Amino acid sequence: LSTQPSVVEPVLEVWASIDLLEGNVVRLIRGEVGNAIVYSTKPLHVVRKLTSYGFDGFHIVDLDRALGRGSNFELIKSILPELRGFKVQLGGGMRDRESITSALALDVDRVVLGTVLMKSPSLVRELVEGYSGDRFVAALDYDQTGTVVYNGWTSRARMRLKEGYAHVRALGIRHVLATSVANDGTLSGPDLGRLMELDEGERSVTYVSGGISSAGHIRALKSLGVRGVVLGRVLYEQLVSPRSLIEAARS
Repeated sequence: LSTQPSVVEPVLEVWASIDLLEGNVVRLIRGEVGNAIVYSTKPLHVVRKLTSYGFDGFHIVDLDRALGRGSNFELIKSILPELRGFKVQLGGGMRDRESITSALALDVDRVVLGTVLMKSPSLVRELVEGYSGDRFVAALDYDQTGTVVYNGWTSRARMRLKEGYAHVRALGIRHVLATSVANDGTLSGPDLGRLMELDEGERSVTYVSGGISSAGHIRALKSLGVRGVVLGRVLYEQLVSPRSLIEAARS
């Protein structure tokens, strides 16, 4: 018998993003509301279809709350029963204790934190101590220069992406969602260059979002050792079969 150790292929999780704006399923191009593409006025129908493909999880974003112009909270509560058996993370406007604890009370697996990481790190530390670092995802969105941005991508933090990871580690959060603003919603491919600057440990906790549009992109990210991908526009444009994207992650 061979004494060679078996090689275990890294597992790449594939998550579907459901972005909600005024009760509709939409995608924004580079985060700009003026470029919103409405894909469906019936979110429940979209969710039911997406659950048939076998995604590892669902990433729900309340864009109205993120933009400070309302909330899709009741709609989200009606969607969650359709997602039983799947991992779910919820984000969008989670900037204070009340909104974050209300989201956690919905019994989602994780809550996505962005602006609050920069503006209220002491609150984040307190919540992590109370709920555990596994219940949160740190959204590290970054611009073309590699600078972390927040507050709906309108404010720039005094840190680069690599420094953002150190900040997140210090807060005790165990998951990171890294989004290239320049690539987001463009279908132009992920920002592989910036991801290669991260070390192996940082990539291993990272979910990548922005520009992913082919099985080749999925395979390239898998080879980098990232934890997972969050897919948006590629699913709604139906340019590639969702099953082929999932297969690329698992093959």
